Amino acid sequence: MRDWDLQVLFHFIRRTGMYTGASIDKDHKSIDLFLMAYEMGAMGECDFRQRLINQLASKYGVQCLSDGFPKQLEIASSRANQSIKDFFINESEEILIAESDKANQNRFVNHRRRKMIEQLEKFPEKININWVSNFATGVRELKDWKGVNLTIEELNKAEVLIEKTNELIAPLMMELVTVPAQITILKDELIELLRKNVKL
Repeated sequence: MRDWDLQVLFHFIRRTGMYTGASIDKDHKSIDLFLMAYEMGAMGECDFRQRLINQLASKYGVQCLSDGFPKQLEIASSRANQSIKDFFINESEEILIAESDKANQNRFVNHRRRKMIEQLEKFPEKININWVSNFATGVRELKDWKGVNLTIEELNKAEVLIEKTNELIAPLMMELVTVPAQITILKDELIELLRKNVKL
């Protein structure tokens, strides 16, 4: 599984409807179709679906037989006494976290740190709600990640940057607002923290 797969699949499991057009509880067959198509497109680089099938068989004793993965998911979630949606998210996260954090590689958060550094290095002299919204969305998603994550210091610094930039643009929203020195300093401090913790 590639770093990119970890990012895409984490986003997918939490927002399946964005990818399939259907909610998990109403149509969990669409999950299987998406995962099969995704793995075909990954050309052998991603085996998430098969790992999930194997995990449900070993943990819950539910094999993937002629009824396929959707039926396996249905039976296993019933045995775990969880909704299909919650069960799918929990079991999927377990696989993604194990893959990301094995051998202390912390691939998910490391990838995110690099992306944040890239984004902050392109911090414009004038900003509007688009930049702030994009940055805040990435930080919110990181908060949902239950594996090894940003340090408390990094997270706090990112949240202060979001808060201060929101305050700056609040009166004007869509207009471009010149970034004052205090916010640039905050941004530079966050970049320094992220660089210190990123694994090359």
